[in-house]
Amino acid sequence: MKQRVVALVLLASCAVLGVAAFFISGAKDKKAPKITVSEAKVSYIEGDSHDSLLEGISAKDNRDGNLTDKVFIDRIIPMAGNEKAIVYYAVTDKSHNVGTAKRIVAYYKDAEAAKNAGAEDNAAAKEEPASTEVNASPEAQAPEENKAQAGVYPPDPLDLSAGKPVVQLKQQEVTEAVGTTVNLMDYINTIADTDTSNENHNYMYSHVSITVNGVQNTSQLTLSQAGEYEIAYFSGNMHGAVSDPTVMKIIVQ
Repeated sequence: MKQRVVALVLLASCAVLGVAAFFISGAKDKKAPKITVSEAKVSYIEGDSHDSLLEGISAKDNRDGNLTDKVFIDRIIPMAGNEKAIVYYAVTDKSHNVGTAKRIVAYYKDAEAAKNAGAEDNAAAKEEPASTEVNASPEAQAPEENKAQAGVYPPDPLDLSAGKPVVQLKQQEVTEAVGTTVNLMDYINTIADTDTSNENHNYMYSHVSITVNGVQNTSQLTLSQAGEYEIAYFSGNMHGAVSDPTVMKIIVQ
């Protein structure tokens, strides 16, 4: 009889412990904080303070609230042959969940390089013609039979000799109506690399960075104003190599 009572007490204790464990597990915070990157043109000179790189960055957690002051820069990867770098951000909440984000910034080796780049931008702005008819004329003069193929990449094999990924787009130029919302990932034809493993393939597609007119953007873009939008695509492989930018143009009418 006593053994039966002891067994019942043990079973009841196990049940109570199981319920307690269930509620404790359910109450545990498993959601990572979210880092938001605002649209802002940011530049960085190697060796300078990271303060400028944190401009326009905010973070919020579902339980811990505002974590903006906890955001840190995980790493900065300069892009070969370009005055740009990919900056990776991270933040950790009290439950040790890690939120991450990235954006592309203007990157210069020294102050002189930054000064020269600013002078080149100013010169290019002065030389740009005011009329938009020049942009329209090549298409207007193109033979009728070639218009359907305008902006489509030739089927040449991709050059992977540089040892870094290559982003290939379906078209170099498209026309969309004002108010259209597009998924910029839909314009990617393929991302190629010398490492053809499925793991690296998935990594490259999950690490695509996109800029719109030089400003970091998500894959969703609402074309709210008429004009031309320059879209640049970058990606990196799991070995740390970063692609050169691949650029296309969206004409919004």
